[in-house]
Amino acid sequence: MISRMMHLLLFTGLAWSQTKTVAVFDFQNDSLSSNEVSTLMDRLRTDIAQVSDFIVVERHRINDILKEQKIQTNSCFGKCAIEVGKLLGATNVVCGSIGRISLTYTISAIMIDAQTGEIVRSIRYRSDDDNDSLFTSGMREVALEIIREEPQDTLGEERTVMSNLNDNDGPSFAEPLATLWQLDAMKSWGAETGVNTENFIKECYGVPIEYLTKSQGAEVLMYLQFNDMPGHW
Repeated sequence: MISRMMHLLLFTGLAWSQTKTVAVFDFQNDSLSSNEVSTLMDRLRTDIAQVSDFIVVERHRINDILKEQKIQTNSCFGKCAIEVGKLLGATNVVCGSIGRISLTYTISAIMIDAQTGEIVRSIRYRSDDDNDSLFTSGMREVALEIIREEPQDTLGEERTVMSNLNDNDGPSFAEPLATLWQLDAMKSWGAETGVNTENFIKECYGVPIEYLTKSQGAEVLMYLQFNDMPGHW
């Protein structure tokens, strides 16, 4: 009997490890009520489960871990979400922000590989519809976009830069540059906020934006999304 139970547990664990599981964390809230955000987030979890083959981690399981770690449910983003996602056994985590300016809703969301910390997908969504329309159809559009597996507008192709530009310094090696969609997201942020993106990148990394690496691009997006500033800046 014990042997049979052991086999069942092993089989269940193996099946779980081979399943795509996503933990969707409550988005940062800008100008909405906590009840509105909670309702919209529940809708997003439901829609992701309905339109994809992801198993969506239940809200109460996320909240239980956050409570154990003494983290507020509305303040776990970026690196915090990755670490909690690992504890939950999630392959991916989704986090972002949602806000309202006058009658316009704006949503920014990213999906992150919980094992590598790499941003798999980044989206922005705007809606001039009312709250009911955002709930009934808008969140499904967000869900469909965030779980898409196709390359993002074919802009994810890697470029490379030789990290050692001086031939006399020894052999050089190729390092992936920031993808075009990463650069596009940064420039969109700059246009929206009035920040000179090229100067911002040069101040942070001391290189022109065209030489920003893919890992640095991920750091910048994490900062823009969650104000998660790298220690080396």
